[in-house]
Amino acid sequence: MIKERIIRSSLHTEWTLYGPIDNYDTFKELIVGLEEATEGDSIQLKISCTGGRCDVGQVIIQAMQNSKAVIVCHVVYPSYSMGADIAIAGDYLIMEPHTFLMFHTYSTMDGGKSGDFLQSVGHNDLTLKRMTEDGCYPFLSKAEIKKMHAGQDIYIRAEDPTLSARLKRHYKDIKINE
Repeated sequence: MIKERIIRSSLHTEWTLYGPIDNYDTFKELIVGLEEATEGDSIQLKISCTGGRCDVGQVIIQAMQNSKAVIVCHVVYPSYSMGADIAIAGDYLIMEPHTFLMFHTYSTMDGGKSGDFLQSVGHNDLTLKRMTEDGCYPFLSKAEIKKMHAGQDIYIRAEDPTLSARLKRHYKDIKINE
């Protein structure tokens, strides 16, 4: 769902990212909207996401990083996996009470000849771990990322006493009210 309104000479757009990240076509309008935003625009991305495909999620994150708009990610329901990665990719993060973000290592399905399969797994492992480190640090500490790569899920609740410190580390250009 898209809602737009003009605020002075800029555009404020609200998008929702609800449910799984399944295929590119589902998110094409969001990606184009992020890419076409201009200086002074603001985008609110409401998130309730169960996770999904890394490739599509990374395209969304890249569009967010390249966007000229100010992007506010608003977590309205617990969000998992790629949904958590997207939630921290904006310029600001708002978490409603009783929501959380769940970070974990990637899941994958691969096939083919044994040599191709083994080569693909090694390449994907390295690539996806680096993407996670680049996107999640410093919101997650290096120790948490290491635990995540070892298979542990990391949950960050809206009420987590470390949230304020995480926001200060991750969003260096904003002031956080305690």
